[in-house]
Amino acid sequence: MKDYLFLFRGGPQYVPSSQAGEPISANWKAWMEDLMQKGHLPQGQRLVGGGTGAVLKGRKAAQLTDGPFAEGKEIVAGYLVIKATDLDQAISLAKGCPIFEHDDVSTEIREIAS
Repeated sequence: MKDYLFLFRGGPQYVPSSQAGEPISANWKAWMEDLMQKGHLPQGQRLVGGGTGAVLKGRKAAQLTDGPFAEGKEIVAGYLVIKATDLDQAISLAKGCPIFEHDDVSTEIREIAS
């Protein structure tokens, strides 16, 4: 099995929440529980919204900004690291993600070097 990174783009409103007592939607919970039961989901978290974080740019990371970040549809709202036999299986697993119940969203799938 290889590790793949799913980057969920489209803003934090499309990613499940477990912060501040917000419930995780039933669709997200069911999808993630299925991945866990089948041994595909070792880790993943929602990212903190509200423009927190920093961006380093340029040679030797000399430029530091605190935003603005990407526009809403490009925001990385969360991630999962999943286990799959190959890219085709990772794509198949990602297609079941509830993020695709919305427009202007995407999931980037990248193999993690071992």
